[in-house]
Amino acid sequence: MLAPGAIPVLIPMAAAVAFAAWAYQMYEQTPKVVCCLLAYIVDLTNIMQSLFWLERARGKDKPVSFDLINLAIEAYCCSPVRNQIHGEIRNSNVLRLIHRDRTLDEVVRLIETYRFEPAAEYVQRATTLPLGW
Repeated sequence: MLAPGAIPVLIPMAAAVAFAAWAYQMYEQTPKVVCCLLAYIVDLTNIMQSLFWLERARGKDKPVSFDLINLAIEAYCCSPVRNQIHGEIRNSNVLRLIHRDRTLDEVVRLIETYRFEPAAEYVQRATTLPLGW
């Protein structure tokens, strides 16, 4: 049985241990979160580039459709560029990316290195899509 004076000491110690465990989990997860956000930003940018090129292939004054958006996503997801980008992100030194400016520099570098343009087959498919939503 605990002495009555031990409880005020043990409760803060238990809270400190719980906080330390939480802080360690956050430290362990932070690189994963940075990697996910980095991949999301670069993927979204490349999908938007894909949509731009496919829309351009269709010609002027044609509205963007769900089919075209899906084609832009498919063109990017089926390309080797996506796997190269994700491989680079996985193999990078993530701990150095936790700094905000370094993360932004890495986003810019990846986007500039892997400027995306859909393959000819997707451009051809874009020209045959129906108009409208």
